[in-house]
Amino acid sequence: MRDVHSGSVVRHSATAGSGTERGRSVAVVTRAVHRFREYKFGPDLQPAAEPITSAMQCKACGLTGGTAEEPADGSAWAVGHLKANPDHLEYREHIRRPYRFEAGAWQ
Repeated sequence: MRDVHSGSVVRHSATAGSGTERGRSVAVVTRAVHRFREYKFGPDLQPAAEPITSAMQCKACGLTGGTAEEPADGSAWAVGHLKANPDHLEYREHIRRPYRFEAGAWQ
């Protein structure tokens, strides 16, 4: 997984009135607290994650086979498509792989 830095800002305001108090100006104090934490980014390997899927697409005509969890299923589609279209020789594979961020400790 790749390390990623992220931060959040929590703002606190304190006022001694609505800006004026009995004809006098009152100072408004604003304070910001910054909290940072590390994140790791990588493939989602949790049991409940979406499955990794792939699909083959013919570059000649743009036709795409069905989405499958096994790469062999896409290869079988490509072989069948080639048999029906002998001049369609180039294909591309589209892979869908879920990713997620995992939050680390606050610093």
